[in-house]
Formats: sequence, structure tokens, C-alpha cells
Amino acid sequence: MSQPRLAFDIETVSPTVPHDEMPDFDDPTDFELLAVGLGYQPAPGGGIERDVLFRDGWGEDAEATLLNDVAAWLDERATDNARLLTYNGDGFDIPITHGRGRILSQSTGDEGPLAAFRSVVDHVVHVDIKPDAWNAFGTYTKLEETCEYCGCPPTDTILSEYDCGVSPEDVGLRAGEPIDNGTIPRLGELYLNRCDEGADRAGLREALYDYTVADIEPLFVLDDRRPFEDVATL
Repeated sequence: MSQPRLAFDIETVSPTVPHDEMPDFDDPTDFELLAVGLGYQPAPGGGIERDVLFRDGWGEDAEATLLNDVAAWLDERATDNARLLTYNGDGFDIPITHGRGRILSQSTGDEGPLAAFRSVVDHVVHVDIKPDAWNAFGTYTKLEETCEYCGCPPTDTILSEYDCGVSPEDVGLRAGEPIDNGTIPRLGELYLNRCDEGADRAGLREALYDYTVADIEPLFVLDDRRPFEDVATL
């Protein structure tokens, strides 16, 4: 029986961490969920469904709703033999999501979002692609570098191409420089501010969506290429 495949990638904000400091990547209190990229392929070689679910403002209720929505999306598509693809999911995406769920359940008294997420993750086979990539291409190889080696480079998301009212300089980018994971927290804070203010956020949401989808799409190709023994480094 062929295994359906899911893909999972979180984007976060760090409102308690100054922009010129690094968060502690093992500490879920340094992060909050902003958006979650999701993918689904019912069978190898078939079409891939992609989606990005967003938090709709600051506040615990908004983050808990996002976690609930993510669990429901995955649960609707997951089966006991499904594989959940991530890149560094063991080191970041899964533990940070669990950590945020624990913090929310302690703060709100509602364990539902965390329980729903755990229920899905515990019933699929998690495949973290990073260990194979590091074995093949060297320690600290990034997702983007692995994609380059495998001939499936992710599409760059150029902020200036979006009508979002944010210049590259506003978030520490040079003109024409693509959005990267260091930019996302600052863009995410602007996005959540606009949600709470009722301000226009369509262009900013589009940029965040495209960036997140670009991290989801290659995971299926990389899983097909593991353990990368036939891939020559650049």
C-alpha cells in the first residue's frame, strides 16, 4: 500500500526578543506561531495540495485557533500509514508547536488545541529530511542548499514585488534581496499588527504565503531523493 505524504513547516514571530538578538531555538517562550505551511500528496507521483494557515491577530485565542485549524487540516488527510515530511522538524517545528500548545493550554485552561495536534502527529510517521541532508552535504546544510544540490531550488520571494506597503529596508533587506527566515518574524509582527488594527494586509499575506509554500513544495522531491547518495554537491 502506498503511503500518503503530508508536509509541515511553521513560521513564527518572536515579539519578546529584540530584532538584533537571536531567540533561543529550544525555548518555546521565545516564539509564537504566525503561520503553518501544509502539503498533502495522496499517492506518489500524484498532485500535491498546498495551503498556508494564518493566525488572524495577536492574542492567545488567535494562536490557539491556528493550532486547532492546523490539527484539523492534518487530521482530515492523515491515515495511520501517512508520512509527515519536515526539514528540521525534530529540532524545531514539532517541539516548538508542542511547546506553544502547552503554554496556551496552561494559560487558557483549554488543552484542546494541543491534544488535537498531538493526536495527529502521534499517528503518522514523521520523516525529518535534515539528518540525511547533513550526512550527505555536511553539517548545517540548510533546506535551500539541499534543494540546490537536488535540482529543486525554492522560488525566491522578493518583497518589493508585492503591494504590501513595506519596503525591504523596513525589515533589514537590501533592494531585490529575497525574504529569508530572519526576515519573517519582522514581517509577521507587521502582519499581526494590521490584523488587530483592521488595516489592509492582503499584499503582506500574499508575500508570507508565497514564502511559506516555497518551503513546502520541495519536501516531496527531497523525500524521493533521500538518502542523496546519487547527488553530487555543487
